[in-house]
Amino acid sequence: MPSPSLVAALHRSPGFAAVQRLALVAALAAGGSPAQLELLTLRGAAGSNARFGSSIAGLPVVGSRAAVDLLVGAPYDLAAIGPAGAATAYPSVGGPATWSLLGGEPGAQMGNRVAVVGDVDGDGISDALVCAHGEYGTGAVVLLSGRTGRPILRLADVFTSSAWRGTGLLVAAAGDVDRDGVADFMTQDLHNGRYTLWVISGAQARVNASPPELGSFPDANYVAAAVLGDTDGDGYPDLAAATDAGIVVVLSGRTFTPLHVDVGSTVCAAGDVDGDGYGDLAIGRTGGAGSGEIEVLSGRTWSSLFRVIAPDGSPTFGASIAGGSDIDGDGTPDLLVGDPGAPTAPGQVWVLSGLGGAPVYRLAGERPGDRFGSALGFLGDLDFDGRSDFAIGAPGADGYVRIYAGAPRAAWADTGFLTAAGGSQHLRLTLGPGHAGAPFLVIGTLSGTNPGVNVAGLHLALNPDSYTQFTALGTLPPQIFSGFRGLLTAAGDAASTLTVSPSIANAARGITAHHVFVVLNAGSLQFASEPLSLQILP
Repeated sequence: MPSPSLVAALHRSPGFAAVQRLALVAALAAGGSPAQLELLTLRGAAGSNARFGSSIAGLPVVGSRAAVDLLVGAPYDLAAIGPAGAATAYPSVGGPATWSLLGGEPGAQMGNRVAVVGDVDGDGISDALVCAHGEYGTGAVVLLSGRTGRPILRLADVFTSSAWRGTGLLVAAAGDVDRDGVADFMTQDLHNGRYTLWVISGAQARVNASPPELGSFPDANYVAAAVLGDTDGDGYPDLAAATDAGIVVVLSGRTFTPLHVDVGSTVCAAGDVDGDGYGDLAIGRTGGAGSGEIEVLSGRTWSSLFRVIAPDGSPTFGASIAGGSDIDGDGTPDLLVGDPGAPTAPGQVWVLSGLGGAPVYRLAGERPGDRFGSALGFLGDLDFDGRSDFAIGAPGADGYVRIYAGAPRAAWADTGFLTAAGGSQHLRLTLGPGHAGAPFLVIGTLSGTNPGVNVAGLHLALNPDSYTQFTALGTLPPQIFSGFRGLLTAAGDAASTLTVSPSIANAARGITAHHVFVVLNAGSLQFASEPLSLQILP
C-alpha cells in the first residue's frame, strides 16, 4: 500500500510534461496489450435477414453528452406486413429501443439510409432523416423527431412538382445554409428526368436551392454528401457530394456553384486535420480490380494532405469513411475507413491517424459475409475518457452493430454524470495478465487534470489537492469508496465503485471529480491510467 512519500512526490513533481499514452505503453512493456473495448453489440433478429446495421447515426441530446441514441437502419426488417424495413433508435448504453419507424409496405426498405441533421423542431434534440428506397414505388424520405420518432414531414409534401421521385438514396446534414438558426439538410430526387441534389430549409420545410448538374454526368446518382464548414470564407457552410459515377464536387453553401471537383466514390468531413482553421475533406475511392484508397484534401487550398492506399490491397477499402473526431487522443481528428470486403470476407475497419494517415489499429467482423464496416458513425465520448467513441455496422444477413470505445486504453467508467439524487459510478481497469497480483489504488482530485504532475517518470493527469491526499492515504469509508485499493486479479483487472448519497450530491452540485488508477511495483509507481471524470450536475 502507498506510503506518505507518494503524496510528497506528487506535490514536489513538476506538472508541465506532455500527457502520454500511459495505458498502452505500460501494458506493452509488461507483455500484454489492453484490447480495443467493445462497449455494446446490437443484433438483428435471428433468421430475419433484416440487414440490420445497413445505416447508422448518433442522435445526441443537444448540450449534453450524457444521452446518445444510436439510430440503426434495417431495410429488410420483418414488420407485420412483411419485410418493409425499420429505422430504430437504441440507447447507446444499452436497453430497449427508444422508438422505431416501420416501412409502409413490403419492399419499402425503410432505413436503407439514415442521418442526423440537428434540431429542426426546436425541442432540444437532434432530429433524423430516414430513407425508404422502395416505398410506394417511388421511395420516400421522412424527417423524424429525434425525441419521439414521430414524422415531422415527408419530403414529397415539400415539393410542388409532380415530377418528385423520392429515391431515398441520399440524406445528409447541410449545416445552417440559410443562416436562420435552424438546421438544414440535403437529399436528392429524380426531377424532370434527372437526379438533383436539393438543400432543404429546416425552418421553412421548403426547397432552399438546387445546385447545378455535374457537367457531363447529368444522370449520376448522388450517393454520399457532407457539410464541411466554411471553406471559402464567405460565412456560409460549404457542401460536398459524391456520385456513383465516381465524381466528387464541393459546392458553395451560398451560391451552390462548384468550388472543387475531384474523383471518388464517397466523401466525409475530416475536421480540421492540418490546423489551419478550415474544415478538410476526406474522399474514399474503391479500387475495382485494384486497391482502394482514401485521400484527405485541405479545405483551404484543395491540395492533398495525405493519401492512404489499402494496407492489404483490398479493393473495397474506402467504401465508407467517417471523420472529424479524435480517437487516439492526440488532439487531431482521425478517420474511420470501412472495408466491407468480398462475400468470402468478414469485412474490416481501419482507424487512421489524422496526422498523416498512419494506421492506429484494425477491427474485423465475425464471419464471412458480415460486411463489417459498411456503415460508420461517431457517437461522441460515451465512456467519459476524453476520446470519441464510434459505431460500426455489419449488415450481412441478420446484421449487427458494434459500439467501440476510442483508442485502446486501460480504464473506463460507466457514467460521467450524477444528479442531486446521487448514485454510483463504476470504474474498471484492464491491464492484462502481465500485471496480475500487482497492488493498485484509485486516487482523485477536485482541482482538474491539467497540467497534472510527473512522478517516477510517469505522468499523472491530476492536480494534487487535499482530496488526492485523502484518497491516497486516508481511511476510505467502504460505503462510498468500494474497491479503491487492492490487488489486480489474475487477468490484471480491477473494479471500483464510487457511491454518492443524495446529501453528498446536493452539497457537491457543480463539482467535477477526476480519478486515476495507480498500479505499484515493489512500492514504486509503475502505471497510471487516464483520468475518469464524474460531474455532479448543478
